[in-house]
Amino acid sequence: MKILVENLGPIKKGEIPLNSDLLFFVGYNNSGKSYATQLIWAIYNEEFRGDFIDDLNLNKITKVKKLENFFFTLSIATKLLKEFEIYIQNKIHTIYNLHSDHFENFNIKFIPKNHEIESLVEKKSGAFTIYKGTGKNKKIITIKRDATSNKISFDGELSDIDFEILKRKMIEFYFFHIIDSAQSFFLPAIRGAYVNLFQYINRYEKEKKDMIDEFIQDTEKGDLNKVIALIEESNSSYTRATNYLIQKLTELTIQSHESSKYTEFLDIVSNIIGGEIIKKNLELIDNSKFYLSTTNNKELPMHISSSTTNQLAPLYLFFKYWGHPSMQDMLIIDEPEENLHPENQVKFLEMMFKFVSKGNKALITSHSPLLTKLLNSHIAYNELSEENKKTITNETGFESYDFISKDNVKVCFFNGDEILSYPVTEYGTMFKDFLSVEDTVNNQYKLITNKVFEQNE
Repeated sequence: MKILVENLGPIKKGEIPLNSDLLFFVGYNNSGKSYATQLIWAIYNEEFRGDFIDDLNLNKITKVKKLENFFFTLSIATKLLKEFEIYIQNKIHTIYNLHSDHFENFNIKFIPKNHEIESLVEKKSGAFTIYKGTGKNKKIITIKRDATSNKISFDGELSDIDFEILKRKMIEFYFFHIIDSAQSFFLPAIRGAYVNLFQYINRYEKEKKDMIDEFIQDTEKGDLNKVIALIEESNSSYTRATNYLIQKLTELTIQSHESSKYTEFLDIVSNIIGGEIIKKNLELIDNSKFYLSTTNNKELPMHISSSTTNQLAPLYLFFKYWGHPSMQDMLIIDEPEENLHPENQVKFLEMMFKFVSKGNKALITSHSPLLTKLLNSHIAYNELSEENKKTITNETGFESYDFISKDNVKVCFFNGDEILSYPVTEYGTMFKDFLSVEDTVNNQYKLITNKVFEQNE
């Protein structure tokens, strides 16, 4: 499946593939990559999807009144996608925390591949659970769907549960499978700043909220326009995805539960930064700060830790705390090469290869020729015969990842007006904008050094 977007920031028109395991965004500065990453974050975000389901008029989807008459059909799936398009168009400004005027002509359309939705309708079996009541009165109802017969069955007592609740839950379950249910998490390009300065950001946002509350209390009841104008002016300075990262940083405490989901990747990041990221409470000023706890038991506050440590800290914390407990994850990382030595750029990308090989997804925006060359090497490697693979590995120590193939990698190029799909072949893909700059620099260097040689003869 892909989405067609029109008039999204600088993007006049373009298509973005969805459900891709590894997706690369490349292109010029100010060409719309940030707009696109925020949109993809929202499409895959559990909370944004949940808000859509809660807002949904069920009668627009199906007017079935009995559980035994409910079937998941192509008609229901098509209507769900259409309603999601309308919801995104109405709520697009909330994703970016901008006024709705910024997106006056924005349009989005979901475009499934041939028979893609029919296949999902036919093959998607599954179950979901509803909890009702608390304590001794708590009831657990499991609703199941058999794709072979397209029948609904259930375990538990449904007699006192409103059918509209059941229908909404069933529609939610199917919707989360029409568009792959991986949960998105966004790491912005200047992610290190949020770890370093999050307490100041929180303080500013709190003071702003207190100011609004005070203004509302002091304003005459009839002056509603002034209140609305103030709220509009005081919108968050960050996108919804970035606010979610700041919220997660704020909620972290010494008692926060650590996950064992991504121990392997946590170790890789820890090795690169040379320690662990910890959060310590500052009791005298009722605040907290992040530190790097080094392998030789020193604690460095983030403002004197290396730029690499600051940049990788949110990724470290994601692997340690924030992996989704029941769904696969989709990591959206803006310019991961920033502040990384070339050797660590290689380690990072190979780590992401492992990440998607375990059923997760990744969307990476990059300006790094090194990362794109490495990507191409892995795609081409997996086209080799087993004998040639063995030769390459023995001669170079090349570590392979079978999942990184021309079928599982997608590349979108942003030229300032459009989004273009770069074809991915057995040789990888040609990053034309990078190559043109490299060729220019290489030719200039060749001419200059030739002149130096001529001078010295």
